[in-house]
This record gives sequence, structure tokens and C-alpha cells, in this order.
Amino acid sequence: MKCYIEGKRNSKVPNVDRENGIAVANEISDLCGESFNVANEARSKSKKSKFNDTGLVAAVCRHDRVWYLVNMTEAGEKQYYMFAILDKIFQEIPGNFTVGFLHDLACQYHRSMMKWKILPKWANRILFGLPALHAYGHQFVCQITYHPHKIEAFGRTDGKGTERFWNSISPLICVC
Repeated sequence: MKCYIEGKRNSKVPNVDRENGIAVANEISDLCGESFNVANEARSKSKKSKFNDTGLVAAVCRHDRVWYLVNMTEAGEKQYYMFAILDKIFQEIPGNFTVGFLHDLACQYHRSMMKWKILPKWANRILFGLPALHAYGHQFVCQITYHPHKIEAFGRTDGKGTERFWNSISPLICVC
């Protein structure tokens, strides 16, 4: 998936004010991306040289049950980990299912997916949303576009399932 994403991003795309299929203008999306350290894939929280695995990425259902757990082998939250999980999910579920994708930077994932045509066969089956409390750290347009309580299919889901999962396994983590 890493090579696939890098190949897509290295392709030339026209410079537009808004990506096709996205309600938020690129100028606004850029502001959201710049305001979160995690959006800058060049930054890293740990040094790769010390560890083979740098962290975990999880995908959970709305009931906080883990669907997929992926070892990160590069520091930082790279988008291709989540795109790989989404691709795997779509390979496993029935063809008429839609996936709700709640992530702190869902607006950035949505823009990347549309701009570089990442996973185009699944694009119309993904609903992007921001976890309820994280929405307020985004630009107002992102808040009203991606807040899960404004998107019919999310119901009262808050998007914090992975954080509850990390909390539940915290006793397994050694502080050395």
C-alpha cells in the first residue's frame, strides 16, 4: 500500500480550488492539515533506528470491537496504514455495505483519497467524519461537514472507540 500511495502522490494532478466530491475548499482543508502535527507525515514521534515496530494502528467497529490491528514499521501516522485497512475491510464485507470512517484527520484522508484517486472503487462507499470532540479543533466548515452528529448514518457514535481500546490494553504496556 505504501508504494501504491507514493505512486499516486507522485502523479501530476491539476491544481483546483476544491477536490471533486468534497464540500470543503482546499484552502480550508490546508488550514486543518497545518494545525495538526499528525498531519505532517514528515514529523515523527519516535526514532525508527531504535525500534523495528513504531506503534499500532487499529480499526474498530462502532461497538469498539477490533476489526484490524496493524503494526506500524515507520514512525508517524502515515495515511497508507489506514488506506490499507480500508482496502482490507472492503475486500471482506458485502458489496452493498458502506463504511463510516471516523478519524482525527478524516478531512485530510478524504481530500487525499479524492485528489489522488486512492482506492477509487471504494470511494463512494466511505462516509468520512471527525470524532465528535476533535471536530472542534478543525475549521468551522470542516466541523459542520464532518461532525458525526451531522452525518445521518453515524447516529450517536463519538468516534473514540480506538482510544477506549488503547485504554483497555494499557496494562499490557511496559513503561521501561
